[in-house]
Amino acid sequence: DLHSFPTRRSSDLPTDYISINEPSFSMTVISNGTLITPEIAQQIKAYPNINITVSVDGAKEIHDANRVYKKGDGSFEAVERGIACLRQAGVPFGISCTIGTTNVEYTFETIQWLHEHFGKICQGHK
Repeated sequence: DLHSFPTRRSSDLPTDYISINEPSFSMTVISNGTLITPEIAQQIKAYPNINITVSVDGAKEIHDANRVYKKGDGSFEAVERGIACLRQAGVPFGISCTIGTTNVEYTFETIQWLHEHFGKICQGHK
């Protein structure tokens, strides 16, 4: 039943659901990164068949224009904290970027910024 499947925190996910260490199974999880803690990063690291991709839409100004909390604050700093947790845990990760009305005219610059800011730490993402 999808309505009872936990979707907010990985700590809510019973380990019975994660019997995925068989080589034939691989999965990519896309996250906004804001809820990634050191503990969650360690959980992700324990499952090498899970690839993690974090959504970052560009530099702080661009990202915060796209990804805003209900109170109106941007999420860039929380995303950077989540990425720092992945880095500290040694979890390889990728970046996804949504091109929309706030950054379409800066597409090349956004991609270049993402590569400069995250390129070296994303290497090794499966």
